[in-house]
Amino acid sequence: MQSAIAVCRRPYQSDLNDFEWKILEPLLPIEKPGGRHRRYAMREIINALQYLIRSGGAWRALPHDLPHWQSVYHYFRSWKQDGTWLKIHDHLHEEVRREMGRDPQPSAAIIDSQSVKTTEKGGWLVYLKLNPIFDSLRADPRYEDLLRRVGFMP
Repeated sequence: MQSAIAVCRRPYQSDLNDFEWKILEPLLPIEKPGGRHRRYAMREIINALQYLIRSGGAWRALPHDLPHWQSVYHYFRSWKQDGTWLKIHDHLHEEVRREMGRDPQPSAAIIDSQSVKTTEKGGWLVYLKLNPIFDSLRADPRYEDLLRRVGFMP
């Protein structure tokens, strides 16, 4: 039972059509039993995400006739954490391959050496040195010792 707010608005170009919604709906998590009911219909959450992707806008800049940005972000984040996005991607990828008459699971992959750049020391060292997330780690005097122990530094 879904007691979400009914939608009474003009559609955006980015809104899902009925065919697209029919494909996505079974892939989304169902409402948990007990607790509060969902405030917004899942189709409207997806429509809001589609709008964000299409417009390149910010979360807080969602139009007022779409679900509140915090609700949209909540679902986006929780679906990222629980693997829903990956499940949707994998399902759609397999369906496209089936429609092309191919095996749903690819049997091989090609990595072009022109596309994958690394160094003699290895890609992880470059990643650790250049990634801003590790700035605080690099400030720690134990950082170089750690890199030596794992074999990234001589």
